[in-house]
Amino acid sequence: LKRVTTSKAWLEWPGRRAHRAITFAPGEPDVTASNELNTWRPAGVEPRPWDKAHRDAYRQLVAHLFHTCPETIPWFERWVAYPLQHLGAKLTSAVLMHGRTTGTGKSMLGILIGSCYGSAFRVVERERIFVSFNQWAVGACFALGDEVMSSDHRKDADLLKSLVTQ
Repeated sequence: LKRVTTSKAWLEWPGRRAHRAITFAPGEPDVTASNELNTWRPAGVEPRPWDKAHRDAYRQLVAHLFHTCPETIPWFERWVAYPLQHLGAKLTSAVLMHGRTTGTGKSMLGILIGSCYGSAFRVVERERIFVSFNQWAVGACFALGDEVMSSDHRKDADLLKSLVTQ
């Protein structure tokens, strides 16, 4: 046996991989064309036709949540589908769902959508969403802000606007 410095041996090993940088590039391979190590991983879900029971349950939930403006359902569904169909696309818009009572299914819909993103989905509580260091956003493609508003609605709205568009 011979003592060696692990880091020195690693750097000298000819089988070691070296990359220009680390990136998060949805839809790109593990190593990008510019030799960057991609930390994005596919969600692991496969598109498939819904059975009638699941489709009807989804439609019932969406109809319930959008009952005051059902004409916006097609826009909402396109908003949900676009980043899943165009991996890496960043939408500079957000959907705000407001209700007078809890337990109506708003978060359930967000969790259902988020499940399509696998490990790139985050549920973020109000306390974490407005902090200056947003570590929760690293590697996130879809975030569900749960119970985000407070008594200072204007301040929250301004902070959310910056978060979504930047």
